[in-house]
Amino acid sequence: MLLQAFAFVMGASLTQSRATLPDECYTQLLPLGALLWLRIRRTRAFAAALLLVALGEIYAAGEAHLKLRAVDAVLDGPPDVMVTGAISSFVVAGAKSSAFEFRSSQIGPHTRHLSLRVRWYGKTPPLAPGQRWRRCLRIKPVTVRFNPGGFDRAGWLWQRGVLVSAYVRDSSDANRLADAHWSLSRWRQQLAERLETLVGNAPRAGLVKALLIGDRRAVDESERQVMQRTGTAHLLAISGLHIGLAATFGFVFTSTLWRLAWRAPERVATSRVAAPAAFVTAFVYAGLAGFALSTVRALVMCVVVLGALMLRRRVHAPAALALAVFMLIVTSPARPPAQGSGSHVVRSLRCYSACRRVLEVRAWGPCCTRNGWLR
Repeated sequence: MLLQAFAFVMGASLTQSRATLPDECYTQLLPLGALLWLRIRRTRAFAAALLLVALGEIYAAGEAHLKLRAVDAVLDGPPDVMVTGAISSFVVAGAKSSAFEFRSSQIGPHTRHLSLRVRWYGKTPPLAPGQRWRRCLRIKPVTVRFNPGGFDRAGWLWQRGVLVSAYVRDSSDANRLADAHWSLSRWRQQLAERLETLVGNAPRAGLVKALLIGDRRAVDESERQVMQRTGTAHLLAISGLHIGLAATFGFVFTSTLWRLAWRAPERVATSRVAAPAAFVTAFVYAGLAGFALSTVRALVMCVVVLGALMLRRRVHAPAALALAVFMLIVTSPARPPAQGSGSHVVRSLRCYSACRRVLEVRAWGPCCTRNGWLR
C-alpha cells in the first residue's frame, strides 16, 4: 500500500514539475493502464509501481487539460462579458479597489462554473460574501510578476481553483440579484461580524478571528512579524494541528458521554460512536475556515484515521498517510500535498489512542474492559 501510493503521488508530482504538459492524447491510455495494473499488481510489484508512476502523471495531466480547456473557452470569447455568480470569499477593501473571489454560474450565454479573482475599482456598493451579482467583467488570464524564489501567486491561485481574473469596468450595469437561501461564505461573514462585536478593539482580536474562522484580514503587521521571527506564522493557517485538536476534542467528549450512558457501550462500541462525532466536529471547524487548501488536506487525512478507528482497525501512521495522500491526489491532482498537512492529525489521534489505553487500564480497570465498555 505504501509503495503503491508513493508511486502514484510521485507520478502526479512529476506533472507539476514539468514546464509543459504531456499531450492530451496520452490521457486516453488511463483506463488501459489501470486494467493492466490490476492484472500485474500481485505478480510483478516493481513493474506495477512503474506503471503507477505513469498513471499518476497521466491522471494529473488529464485533470490539468480539463481545466485549461475551460479557461480557453472563456478567454477565446469577447473580453467584456456579462457574468452571473456569487461572492465566495471575504472582501479585501483597499484605498482604490476591492478584491474578492467570484464563483460564476453563467458567463455570457453559456453556463460555466468557474472561480474568478475579481477586482472592483472606484466607488463600490456594500459588498459581502454570499451576495449574487450580474455584472460586466473584463476577463483576462491570471498573470503575476514575482522575483525568482519569491511567492508564486499564480500557482497559489491555481491550487485554490481560481483559473481566470477579471475586473469591473463599469459599475452602472451591475445588478444585485436575490441571495441564496444559505451560503457558507455568508455564514462566515456573519460570524466575523459577531466576533467583531464581541472582541472589538481588544488586544490580539485579529488573532482570535484568524484562529476561529480563518479571517486574517485584521491581523496587524507587527503581529505577523513577531510570528515570523518566532517561527509560529504557520499557526495562522488552519491545518493539521487545528483539525486534529478539534477531532480529538470531539472524540474525547463523545466517548466520555457514551461511556456514562447506562449499558450503551455494551450495545455499540464507543469508537463507532465517537469517530463520527469527531468527524462532524472537524468538518464544522473546517467549514468555519472556509475549506481552505490546508484545511481540506487535514480533513481528508482525518477521515482516514477516524475511519480506521470506526472500523476498529489498528492505525499505522505510514499507511494512513499513504492512503490520505493518495486520496488527495485523486480528488485534486493540481494540489500536491504539503509536508506537515497530516502529520499533526495522525500524531494527535495516536496520542489520544495511547491515552485511551492508559485510561482503560488505570482509571476504569479491567472489570469495565471485560464486558466491552471501553471498546
